[in-house]
Amino acid sequence: MKWLAVLLLLITPTVWAQTYLELNYTSGSLEYFELDSISSIAFSDSTMLVNDLGRTFSIHEIRSMRFMDQTTSTEANIGVNHCVSIFPNPANPSVSITINLALKGQTSIALFTVGGQAVKTLVNGVKNKGMQKVVWDGTDALGRQVASGHYIVCITIKNKTIVRKISIVR
Repeated sequence: MKWLAVLLLLITPTVWAQTYLELNYTSGSLEYFELDSISSIAFSDSTMLVNDLGRTFSIHEIRSMRFMDQTTSTEANIGVNHCVSIFPNPANPSVSITINLALKGQTSIALFTVGGQAVKTLVNGVKNKGMQKVVWDGTDALGRQVASGHYIVCITIKNKTIVRKISIVR
C-alpha cells in the first residue's frame, strides 16, 4: 500500500491558537501534528522526514506540498538536507542561521509566517562551498520588527529546500 500519494501541508491556526501539520493519506485518513512539537522537517528526493518529540516519520511519494492560510499559498521545493544551525532559538532580538554548503551554488534563505506569508529574504544568490552565516535581525522586508511567534525559514540550495522553525520572543 502506498504510504502517501498526496501530501497537503496545511499550517492553519485553530480556535485554540494551535498550529498543526495535516497529513492526508491515500486511504482518506488524516493525521495531525502540533507544529510546536515538530523539531524539524527535512526533504530527500521525494521523501519528507518529520521529527516530532523524539519520533521520526518518513513520508514517501509526495505529489504536492503547500503552506496555506486563507489568503496565500506558497509551493515548496523538495530536496536533500545540508548541515543547518539556527542559534539561539528561541531568539531575541536576532538569530544566526549557519549552513555548510557541500558545493558552490545558488542559495536562498527566506522567512515566512506559519501561514505562508513572506516575511523577508535574507539571501538570494550564489554562495561558495563551506560555512555560510547570515543573521536575521527579527525584522520584515520593510525593516519593521516582527511580532513574537513562530516563523518558517526555507533554505534552498540548488533547487533543494530545507525547512526549519524559528521562534521570536520579545
